Amino acid sequence: MADEPTGIGRRTFLGVAAGVAGALALPGIADAQSREAHVTFLGSYTDNGGDGLQLASTDFSTGAVTPGTTVSNMPDASWLTYSADRGILYTTNELSAGEVTALKVNGSRPPTILNKQATKGGSPAHASVHPSGRFLMVANYDSGSVAILPITSDGSLGALTDLVTQSGGTGGAPHAHQILADPSGNWVVSVDLGTDSVYVYTLDPTSGKLSLHDQVVLAKGDGPRHLVFHPNGTHGFLATEDSSQVIAFGWDSGAGKLTPGQIVSTVEPGAVSPNYPAEILLSKDARFLYVTNRGDNSIATFSVSADGSTVTLLNTTSCGGDWPRHFALDPTEHWFVVANQNSGTITWLPRDASTGLPGEVAGSVPATAVAMVLF
Repeated sequence: MADEPTGIGRRTFLGVAAGVAGALALPGIADAQSREAHVTFLGSYTDNGGDGLQLASTDFSTGAVTPGTTVSNMPDASWLTYSADRGILYTTNELSAGEVTALKVNGSRPPTILNKQATKGGSPAHASVHPSGRFLMVANYDSGSVAILPITSDGSLGALTDLVTQSGGTGGAPHAHQILADPSGNWVVSVDLGTDSVYVYTLDPTSGKLSLHDQVVLAKGDGPRHLVFHPNGTHGFLATEDSSQVIAFGWDSGAGKLTPGQIVSTVEPGAVSPNYPAEILLSKDARFLYVTNRGDNSIATFSVSADGSTVTLLNTTSCGGDWPRHFALDPTEHWFVVANQNSGTITWLPRDASTGLPGEVAGSVPATAVAMVLF
């Protein structure tokens, strides 16, 4: 499939995953004498031996992550997102008959499953809550469709209000990889790896129906995966999985128009090839952009121009594991925490706030088939 190197299944490992993280008691949160431990969620692929959804803790003074209690009945929990008030956790269950799950967050105790709903598509790989708080938006990777599910008053999910299969572009089979709202909240943007396209929709707040507004077609074989908007609302950055690039773009929120601009490699000259970028994120001050490289097994650091229109690759830093599918900055932005899918490890690296650069890996813990970290 397009999400992985040719001839390799979507979640087939390139190497043997490390040991399974134990179902340990979550340490320190209720103990006032302990080091600071902050609730963290880990998502992983159960069909490759992972725990699905796991409660963990992170010590912000050291960056150390400690896996804890596993939440039962959470297969292939590959993407996790919160409601606006962080009281509800939504997860994709990346199955051939895709599902999403709503869970009530219980602080340091395991979350409680509220309900599950079918996404009417294969392998949902991304989800986000619409700014209205009324809908969960889901990207079904295998079937190339985007789904809209209503959110009820208690945070549980209703049945689909809309399902749109994406098409056109460069002619490849659609593989929806991300769906999110733009900073204005007026538009819904979907990134499709298979059609090399970014789709812009409107979402009717009453009916929950999508209407296609625009489709931006990139170069054939780019394989766009994830994008992030600049907080100025006029620019953003798109990571392309198959061409290993960052595309800077302009964004007109009045017209709902995305305009591709500068194109920059995510790896340095002479890097390991092939390479498949995965996650992309901005620092809170928007001075630095980061991308994980699967293959090169690194974090790429870019400086961002003041207006958000261009980036410059500063360096790439080893992530200390194999196949960094996802990573996150902790809320203090002092630490990178990396989900290395194929080595089955979580690693953490310090971050220099002034230069934006990661330091060397400070620690590692087993987490088989890990897919995502959420603070």
